[in-house]
Amino acid sequence: MPSLRDATLDIERGVNGALGDEITYSFATGGALTFNTWVEFDTTIVNPGNSAASTDSILVEVPMDLVPDPQGGDRITIAVLPGKTFAMKSRNRGPTGAVWVLPLKRAEP
Repeated sequence: MPSLRDATLDIERGVNGALGDEITYSFATGGALTFNTWVEFDTTIVNPGNSAASTDSILVEVPMDLVPDPQGGDRITIAVLPGKTFAMKSRNRGPTGAVWVLPLKRAEP
């Protein structure tokens, strides 16, 4: 009988595989993986008021069994945002402890 954690991971993987957005994770050391995963798009209002500006933020969830140790030189492309390449700003463990939640920024050319 699987543990609750294992069952949760199986459900997450199944949902993300079926409904997630396609990303390509390219390793700085070479090689790349393409898979579907949870991608969150958000817009934040900076300095609300007369001179308000907005900034877009993107989070992606990357399974640790696929990417055990994300590095600053790794790059991510998201199929729904063609022509844009991203790098991680930081890395955080997801609530299950088996995924990285990576806030993204545009990668320098």
